[in-house]
Amino acid sequence: MTAVVPQQFTLPDGTTGQRFIAQLERDKASVCTSPTRLTLSYYLPQPALALGDRVSMQVTLRSLSSQSNLGQLPDQARNAARGLHGRGTVDHLHIISRAPRYSIASLRNRFITDLWALHESRRVIALMQALLIGVGHGVLPSDWRNFKTLGLAHVMVISGLHIGLVFLMVRVLALAVLGVMPLHPMRDHQLGSILAILAATTYAAAAGCQCPQRGHFVWYS
Repeated sequence: MTAVVPQQFTLPDGTTGQRFIAQLERDKASVCTSPTRLTLSYYLPQPALALGDRVSMQVTLRSLSSQSNLGQLPDQARNAARGLHGRGTVDHLHIISRAPRYSIASLRNRFITDLWALHESRRVIALMQALLIGVGHGVLPSDWRNFKTLGLAHVMVISGLHIGLVFLMVRVLALAVLGVMPLHPMRDHQLGSILAILAATTYAAAAGCQCPQRGHFVWYS
């Protein structure tokens, strides 16, 4: 199952493809351990993948790189933080099913489709996509360099600060509206907090947040 929004790319020779992270569905009857989260490259234009697709694939597996450069986070640490166990190239792919219609994955896919349907430049839409749902695949390298130079790169990464700001804005707005037609001081504050929590939770879900899971990492040298 595709666990992260697939990233489309075009090679210099015109070849198109997608890169995505796949969450493997392990056979419960098997006692053998195997990689469960892989980053894969798919060089065929069709069928196009979307977040939440369940697929059957033939994959050529490779070990993760383990470069370590001075002043940069080692690849192994980065991969461990992302929960990645390996990488590979898809040789054959068949889509078994799409994400359920009312699932978070399906809603995120529709939101991305609606964004790209706007009559705006690709640069503007890519920035909106990164700010609203945390998908920065389309942001131009020059924009990333400008953000880093200005110290604004963190603005493009949805974090607890963004979710907290959504909570605060919705709560202030809700209390302002309830102030016009008050119910009860205590109930007003409770209702405002509930609406703010719902808004922050919805925003976090749209941004693709995941609950931490306990597990083990497979290390490659």
